[in-house]
Amino acid sequence: MKTIRIKDHELGEPLSFDLRDLLAECQEYVGRLWGVWNVDWIGGDRCTGAEEERFMSLCFEKLDAAPNWQLIMSFSDLQMCARCAVHTENGVFMALKPGIETLPKLRDLADSERIADVIIHAFDSTFWEVTTDNEDLIQRLLAKYKQVTLHDTMFE
Repeated sequence: MKTIRIKDHELGEPLSFDLRDLLAECQEYVGRLWGVWNVDWIGGDRCTGAEEERFMSLCFEKLDAAPNWQLIMSFSDLQMCARCAVHTENGVFMALKPGIETLPKLRDLADSERIADVIIHAFDSTFWEVTTDNEDLIQRLLAKYKQVTLHDTMFE
């Protein structure tokens, strides 16, 4: 798998994108289950009413109560979490391979490579990585973002 690291921001400024922007490039994985692990979302102020309640329930409460802070959710649920969150500080988001319906207990990023076709990883509000064998996705991200580097391995 190849990894691209994205740091689109000016020195001292916040990143110019978030998970919702990366998911917009992953439309070929809409029908997949997504594994979500060790996520820190900041706020839910971008949604109101029933969607805000659902965001708090699924994206905070369920995730906080989940063993090893791991959940499986649909692409649409993940999009809702990403849309409602003001900012994603940390987290791993995985388009699970076909046939995988449960998450093993993840210990490190190498575990995620065995079960996912796409791994999106937020690092402490500093940068994002996308790891995949999908050349079309890699090319779309390389074209969309300015501060992108290609790597053979994920940052650990």
